[in-house]
Amino acid sequence: MSNPIHNREIKVLSLDGDGSTGGARALAQIGILRELIKVVYEIQNGRKPSEEELGEIRPHTYFDFVVGTGTGGILALQIGRFRLTLDELERAYNEFAEEVYGRPWGWTFDAWLYSRGMRYDYRRAERVIQEQVTRYLITEENRICNICSCEGKYVDMAETSSRETGKCRVGLTALPADNIQTPRILRSYQTFNSLDHPLKIWEAARATTASFGKLPVIRTGGGRFFSAESGFNNPSRLALEELPSAFNHNRLKCLISIGCGEAPSNVLAKPGFQTAQRSILQHFKGETPEVLNALSNMALDTEHVHQRLVTDVILAQKYFRFNMRQSTKLYTLGTWNQQNKKVVEEILNEYLEEGEIVGALENAARFII
Repeated sequence: MSNPIHNREIKVLSLDGDGSTGGARALAQIGILRELIKVVYEIQNGRKPSEEELGEIRPHTYFDFVVGTGTGGILALQIGRFRLTLDELERAYNEFAEEVYGRPWGWTFDAWLYSRGMRYDYRRAERVIQEQVTRYLITEENRICNICSCEGKYVDMAETSSRETGKCRVGLTALPADNIQTPRILRSYQTFNSLDHPLKIWEAARATTASFGKLPVIRTGGGRFFSAESGFNNPSRLALEELPSAFNHNRLKCLISIGCGEAPSNVLAKPGFQTAQRSILQHFKGETPEVLNALSNMALDTEHVHQRLVTDVILAQKYFRFNMRQSTKLYTLGTWNQQNKKVVEEILNEYLEEGEIVGALENAARFII
């Protein structure tokens, strides 16, 4: 029997990483996605949804493929692999960010030594994802019938072919340490030519978030992985290139790309930017000078990918990019806390009120219905 997902045009959702700002900017992506789904509901039903109705919608039902980098990878997991409602998505991401980015190591010598120079505790990241896997993927029926392990740490990233038929597929981006110029897609689906070492969900989550100075490199049976946030923070182009492997064709219906805010040019252009970036990279103990040099030359700016896609004649009207305007205040947010979350909310609300964005959301909504 043919897989129905192989016989239709593909709707793709691409989610940037938060970069180095403690996870708060990713809340804007949830807000933009929520607004997009709200517009979809209005078009389909001729009225605005109540907050309760909106919160119960599962965004994965509108997409065939969700790809994310870093914190965008965590959201991609929660949207497409866990298949959460909008309200569940917001709670699950807040739980992850609070547990990981909201509890940095103290600035003492003992803490620095124990954390290997990282700002956050990788064990918390692993634990919260494993707990969410248990909560959202291991059903009571499975527990009773002993169909799968009752512990989230044993659940594979890739689904069995029978369960994933026709379902939303997920890809997380990461950089293999032995070839950092070529990002990898960590897949929730099987491919005919896949040579990937099977990963657990928590391993894939750690790989996509192992970013400089924040969380350490993860070592798995498939090798060592960094986050792809540097150099490939906007995974839109990677998502398009993956379509033939994921769906056996590249017939695109639409690509919705959601960023965490444009990087202000005055930040990227500062003379000390490369120096500071290299200083952070030194926390990756044991890496070769070649790896450090290559990583230090990769910028967190995501708009160069957007500029190439927006001028692609083939994409034409199928590509939509939502990304809050340049803001030094937004880009330099630190640790996850209520104050920084409020800053993101205020800037997001202003962005969503812009006439150009209102129109773009309506156009995008018509493509994903």
